[in-house]
Amino acid sequence: MLRNYREVFRDHLFILYCMAIVFVMSLEFQLSNYVGIRLESEMPVQRFLWWELDGIEMTGLLRTENTVLVVLMALFAAKMVSRFKDRHVIILGSFVFVAGYAYISYSNYIPFLFIAMLLASVAEVVRVPVEQNYQASLPPVHARSSYLAVSGMGYNLAQLICSITVMISAYLNNLATTVFIAAIGFFGVFIFMKIGSALDQRVNKSAA
Repeated sequence: MLRNYREVFRDHLFILYCMAIVFVMSLEFQLSNYVGIRLESEMPVQRFLWWELDGIEMTGLLRTENTVLVVLMALFAAKMVSRFKDRHVIILGSFVFVAGYAYISYSNYIPFLFIAMLLASVAEVVRVPVEQNYQASLPPVHARSSYLAVSGMGYNLAQLICSITVMISAYLNNLATTVFIAAIGFFGVFIFMKIGSALDQRVNKSAA
């Protein structure tokens, strides 16, 4: 078992790929952590169409919007991305995803919050199938369980980043915290850009 895990951590391409996923994915979890706390404490009650919304209600609506959009568009995700190269989809999708959540972490303006969540949700739908394809193709057959176990740690690491963000937000203003969150996400996008070609080469070699 130890030998298998040592093989995983020596696979620098796979580790970089997992790190990029963690950094990008952490922004989605901010909605239930820092963003929810910020909206509850900072967002004034606003009228939107026929409703009066406060920060807590806005957080719930953003989560609902994301869930509904992902469910509705998931059926068409594969067709949406089939015409493009995987590395282009994951880079562009991650960029829009990070930008959308970074805006949500800063703004209190309801219409733009809904628009940002729409863009982030679309980016999530097109990005996730490509991520899953890479996760299935990158590990060698003889050590697939060890690779998947390591990649499964990403969820907990992303949650850890969110917890750290909540802690430091007590010492930073809203803009500085947003910059911190965005920097983490865009660093993940940068990693995808650096390893994109190598990922496709590994996948093609695995399929051959």
